[in-house]
Amino acid sequence: WKVELGANYANQNHSQRISASHTRTDGYIDNTDNKMTNIAWLSTISTPEVDYNFQAGFNAKGYGANCFYTAAYPNQFERTKRFFVSAGADTKGRVRFSPKVYWTRHFDHYELFRSNPASWYKGPNVHSSQVFGINLSATTQWQYGTTSLGAELRNESVLSNVLGEPLKTPLDAPFEERDYTKKADRTNVSYFLEHDVILDKLTLSLGVLANWNSSLNQGLRFFPGIDLSYRFFPGFRAYANWNRALRMPTFIDLYYEGVSNIGNVELKPEESEAFEIGAKFFNDNWQASLTGFYHKGKNMIDWIKENPEDKWESRNLTKLDNYGVELAVVHKSTLPVLRRLELGYAFINQKKDSKGLLSNYALNYLKHKFTASLTHDFGFKPLTATWHARWQDREGGYVKFVDKKAVGQEDYKPYCVVDLHVEFAREHWSVYAEANNLFDVEYYDLGNIPQPKSWLKAGFRFTL
Repeated sequence: WKVELGANYANQNHSQRISASHTRTDGYIDNTDNKMTNIAWLSTISTPEVDYNFQAGFNAKGYGANCFYTAAYPNQFERTKRFFVSAGADTKGRVRFSPKVYWTRHFDHYELFRSNPASWYKGPNVHSSQVFGINLSATTQWQYGTTSLGAELRNESVLSNVLGEPLKTPLDAPFEERDYTKKADRTNVSYFLEHDVILDKLTLSLGVLANWNSSLNQGLRFFPGIDLSYRFFPGFRAYANWNRALRMPTFIDLYYEGVSNIGNVELKPEESEAFEIGAKFFNDNWQASLTGFYHKGKNMIDWIKENPEDKWESRNLTKLDNYGVELAVVHKSTLPVLRRLELGYAFINQKKDSKGLLSNYALNYLKHKFTASLTHDFGFKPLTATWHARWQDREGGYVKFVDKKAVGQEDYKPYCVVDLHVEFAREHWSVYAEANNLFDVEYYDLGNIPQPKSWLKAGFRFTL
């Protein structure tokens, strides 16, 4: 069940919103129960010169993490707490400045054994991660287009009994009965410059990001990008873009070591180059898009192993390239009863050299995915029904476990799932029911974790 309550106050220059929710489920299979609480506050203040915004929030979760790291230990458990706050502003005028500052603190408590731990078990992993950032951007419009530039400073750190380098003196861990004994820290500085030109039918955007990270023995690295769009006639445009990017390994990738995983402090950051070309069309009743893409990856990070009984190890894959297409069509009907029809298809193919390694992430991907959605009424407009169908075929496989022991590799099998949502809506209230996996299909999105079969959800909403 879930209960949620929100309240909003607003006038011409000021708004306040606060919301809170609590969700609880017993889970659909053993050790998939979950409790979650969210509290959020948002405030905006508008003056003739500046718009200000402030937000803060809290999130707490506790859940059975069935097979989270490995199916050899299905009785895992995790509990987290997160606090966040941010403040920002947007000035008005010919040159618009947008400063922002943000802070997040996350506490994590992970147990390999939720109950009846083995004699060799040393106890839970506890982490406290913190992210602090400040950025400033400026934008101006002039006769040759719109120019934006800015800079951001971001610091990431973690205190843990597992992740990082050893501390000289242990530190007390809040909410825990044990200490932090390790720490990791890194700072990222980035600068960006972007210019947009909008002509009669042509839109051109050029940009570059300069990045420095304290954990890399390098100076500034540059990542350019370009976007081009051309409007052939109203409602139809074609576009193309290219960009380069970098992704740093996480602290888990670098340092984590457990009964089934081994991190790697020698990991290099991922480097990627992406190309995309496509077209979009829309009018009052139709929307359609077709996109083709090619993604070149270097030093891609994955958790891999050579044999099913080995531990997962984080490594850099030398090369990993993807290419594919996406197609989407939406029709807003004017026919009686029928309201909306949506169709979508995505295809991805991967060029890789796995060298016979078993992959936990990068080498497993959705090769084909087809979606369809149909919304209609029953000749009585307050009552509507929406049907969703999804067929997908995942490439790759997973290490299959039987009685907590690896027995070999299992390929993913294609499947089709159908959902139904029925709703009776009035101006201030509505009642709804959903039937998910209507035909009780057995399928896997992640190895060894069977997804829910048929289940029913119902509720109501009331708005003042």
